[in-house]
Amino acid sequence: MKKGVKTAIIAAAVCIAAGCVLMGAGAAAGGRRQLAEGDFNYIHMDDMDLEESGLLSLIGRELFSDGGYYDGEKETKGVEVLDGNFEQDISYNGDLKRLEIKIGVHGLEIVESGGRGIHIEGKNCDRIQCYVKDGTLYVRDVGKNKRYTKINNRELVLTVPEGICWEKVNIDTGLGYVNLGTLEAEKAELTAELGTIEIENLCAGQTDMEAELGSIEVKDASIGKLDVSAEMGNVELRGSLEGDADVEANMGNVKLDLSQNREDFNYEITAGMGSVTLDGADYSGMSREKKIDNGAKWKMELNSSMGSIDIYFE
Repeated sequence: MKKGVKTAIIAAAVCIAAGCVLMGAGAAAGGRRQLAEGDFNYIHMDDMDLEESGLLSLIGRELFSDGGYYDGEKETKGVEVLDGNFEQDISYNGDLKRLEIKIGVHGLEIVESGGRGIHIEGKNCDRIQCYVKDGTLYVRDVGKNKRYTKINNRELVLTVPEGICWEKVNIDTGLGYVNLGTLEAEKAELTAELGTIEIENLCAGQTDMEAELGSIEVKDASIGKLDVSAEMGNVELRGSLEGDADVEANMGNVKLDLSQNREDFNYEITAGMGSVTLDGADYSGMSREKKIDNGAKWKMELNSSMGSIDIYFE
């Protein structure tokens, strides 16, 4: 996506949020009485459920329902560019150590199979490169002015050897999506710009998640240290966490459903204009700060500027 488009979306979202804050301040200052006495029959505001639809649904739908353009990565010289419908085996020597996925306007499903082969299939694709270099498997959206609409049906299926524990995984979705059954890595970096990332089973050490305006969902996780940032997107993770967590929700939403006890962590909580809840206990409030010392091994730093953080335990 062009940086100007992303900047415009973020600016629009900030203006919307600022408008909501000013409306609340105006109501507190006596605006309710003026609203009751005035004639506002021609003013109408739809309900916005950010938790369910997100700001992406509100803004992105208008920008991309009739199509838009996406600028992909710069092409790697000497590597074939794949278009349309195709099937191709990817040759490589040595061990696979790292996985780097940068998907702009495609949907990608990653599956495992026995053996050492790598295979990629594409349908209605627009300029894709898939190759292995120095132990890193790349799948990249390349080229400029890639047309995007809801009905492109650009689909990719990447088959990789079963049972790989990657040293590092980097997955970045622009306007597309990535679905994985199983992912095991020493370090995982997941970034959802306007797209989505869905993982059934994640086993990783250091795990970084950033949801700009998109969404990240992990259905079953076993991870060490966790770093989450929800700018205006949504992050949802279920599973176990055996390490520190740094969670920040600027204008987005973060939900952690952990198979542990609340007392397994110490907490540093900061809530600006956002909300933070721990097992239903609300720590929201204007510029509220709270420290909870359970004498635990691990710590959670929870910072909600204008978003929401919800954490549940068994």
